[in-house]
Amino acid sequence: MFRTAPIFLLIAVALANKDEAAGKDELLTGPALLEHLKKHQNLFQVGESPEAEKHWKYLMDPKYLVVPDDKDRMPTQVDGNDEEPPESFDARVKWPKCDTIGFIRDQSNCGSCWAVSAAETMSDRLCVQSGQTIIRNLSDTDVLACCGRPCGIG
Repeated sequence: MFRTAPIFLLIAVALANKDEAAGKDELLTGPALLEHLKKHQNLFQVGESPEAEKHWKYLMDPKYLVVPDDKDRMPTQVDGNDEEPPESFDARVKWPKCDTIGFIRDQSNCGSCWAVSAAETMSDRLCVQSGQTIIRNLSDTDVLACCGRPCGIG
């Protein structure tokens, strides 16, 4: 009985706060996020981390955090095809010999998930574009092998 008590407590707290949180979807950052968390929860202590900025810079080069102006964006291309999309589509059914399509790699705590998903996508495209004749699991390690200082440390 005592094992299930924390679960029931969490559910009760979530349901009690449901009406209060409804309709207030907004992106909070910085001091506004800290104040919101301090006011609406007591499960953990909230405070500023002087190391946070350093960690963000380590995870992503700040030059990639800038949202480009609309003039710098590529225009949307319309092919003029008014055909409705199918009710359902499963690539595993469309290309049954491409075993790579149904295979999802374990990314766990990998900081290079982009390389894992890119290698998966390239494996799938290689099979589809070759008419299901080239079936290879391309290596995410090969994608990462070129990285270092010259390409932005990852």
